Amino acid sequence: MLKHLTMVCLRCWCLIWVFILFVQGISTAAPPDPVFDLKLIQRVGHERGYSPPPPDSSLELRLSELLRLTSQLKFFSPQARARAKATGKEFGEGYGYVPLEGPLKIVEVVYEDKEKTKFKSLRAQSGKPDTHGVRLEIERYGAKNDVRGWILIEARQKISGVLYLEGTVKAK
Repeated sequence: MLKHLTMVCLRCWCLIWVFILFVQGISTAAPPDPVFDLKLIQRVGHERGYSPPPPDSSLELRLSELLRLTSQLKFFSPQARARAKATGKEFGEGYGYVPLEGPLKIVEVVYEDKEKTKFKSLRAQSGKPDTHGVRLEIERYGAKNDVRGWILIEARQKISGVLYLEGTVKAK
């Protein structure tokens, strides 16, 4: 009887440990890395002497790479994007850009679930609000993977230019 009881307790402990290890494995898995594929819809306002991107140019951002952006947000022509997708290579020469006033810093990333699999919104900024700066805001709207975004160019605590973008978000 004691031998049988000991075997049952041992099996219970083994099952408990397997369950604990399984739960830890799920909770430590890295969340997906959202990739934003955005197209410039409209540009309004001051351009501060840079090469402004024309409408229909595109911008691809990966959440994990945002902190590496230190000098500009580079846009690409539809033709360059098509070539890059067909060949699997880099986009090549830029088609316009928005200068950053220093490194881009993530202010907030919001997800719709605890597992961080459903992106909801993102806010990032560069520079100092009292001199010059750039703010990037992206949010999910409408259909499942649709996003829209704004790049706000600020000068002396006033918005001097806005770029409106629409596109999709995919988890990679």
